[in-house]
Amino acid sequence: HGRAVMASERDIEVVRDFLLEPASLRHQNRFWDLCARIALGYIRTHSALSLPFPVADIDPSKTNADLATSCLSYLLEPVDRRLYAKVFDFFRRRKITDFSRTDPRELYYQLTVLVRGHIRREIYKQIRREDPNFSNIEKGFKNVLAADPYVTTDIAGTGDPVVCLKRNINNLRRELSPIPDDQLYSLVEEAWLSSNSYPAWCAAVFSSLDALDYQNYLHLRRLIKAAVEVRSIHLEFEIEPPSRPSSPDHAVESERVALCLEKTLAYLGENVLKRFIRKGRLKEAEARHYLTAFAQYINDGLYSPECDHYPEYFRANLPANTHDQYRRNYKHTFETTMNAGKAFLRQCLEIDSTGA
Repeated sequence: HGRAVMASERDIEVVRDFLLEPASLRHQNRFWDLCARIALGYIRTHSALSLPFPVADIDPSKTNADLATSCLSYLLEPVDRRLYAKVFDFFRRRKITDFSRTDPRELYYQLTVLVRGHIRREIYKQIRREDPNFSNIEKGFKNVLAADPYVTTDIAGTGDPVVCLKRNINNLRRELSPIPDDQLYSLVEEAWLSSNSYPAWCAAVFSSLDALDYQNYLHLRRLIKAAVEVRSIHLEFEIEPPSRPSSPDHAVESERVALCLEKTLAYLGENVLKRFIRKGRLKEAEARHYLTAFAQYINDGLYSPECDHYPEYFRANLPANTHDQYRRNYKHTFETTMNAGKAFLRQCLEIDSTGA
């Protein structure tokens, strides 16, 4: 059973095709476009749900699209002449290297994890908010590193101490290069997400570092900086530490939206699309694509009055031979379906929230 993802088959293919042939200009352009849509959808989701995502604090003149593009430029830029190095390094850290044998849906899902995590980091870097919790993060991390099984030492005599596992103190891999900043950050974040305490977090960091072909020690200032930034981002987005479950309110809200979306898709199928099929305006297969497009539209966070990306979602979900016929043969049925779905979903959420 493959991973369940809410995405069109075309978008899933875009990720697989790019990873298999990254030198293809066609695949690169489609990949950039997909990454931009994932990033933009993520930003709009936070805006639509009124989550703490202070885009205006960065630059009031920037649109969401501007912000998404500027954030993605850093993720997709070459590193030491390696094209899309950060993308491929991410998949390698996830032990996904044989793209032809990996479920394409898993590749798509991992890409969304990469892009959304990158957007969070880049926006945090631009905001740089002051928060009293940040000093507590540094203190908590240092307290763990000051005890077994770690040791802190100034091996170069420069006043810039390093920290390592005590068992490695006589076997430091000084001949190797230090882990690059972006990989250190990813390692620290993945360790945080899989841990439930500061000791477990530190243990996961050094366990992962030991398995890589880099120095098996870290400058304390680098490690603390990465830890503070990772933990701060999760505080910024009100993500509970792994040791505690998600807040009941958040879980209930997520379930409520999912149930209302399910009801909306059923409503569209029975009351809107059946009518178009009966009148010969749509084929059954096309109607199914319409439902996929609506679900993706909502999932991407574009459920907002000022957003009008219907043609984009039509092209992403309908066969290529229908794209040129959109205005002539599909515009009315597709936009009627999307508008009816938004109205029904809005009504469903309002009724559900009031208990009426």
